[in-house]
Amino acid sequence: MDKDFGAHIFLRGANHAGLIRLPDVPVAQRLALIEQILADHPTEQLERAIVTVRGNRVRVSRPPRADRP
Repeated sequence: MDKDFGAHIFLRGANHAGLIRLPDVPVAQRLALIEQILADHPTEQLERAIVTVRGNRVRVSRPPRADRP
């Protein structure tokens, strides 16, 4: 629940394939929601992105352009 979570990932150059955050999603619903996110978004959109789900909102945050491969 760290408010500067993106800074830790993007600005410090952490190497990752992508991350899906489900801070407000009950455990019983997580697998279905992850499957839906993966089905609704092209792989290229999710690569190295942080996806955050809050309520019905899905936000895809990409790294700054200079960090993109």
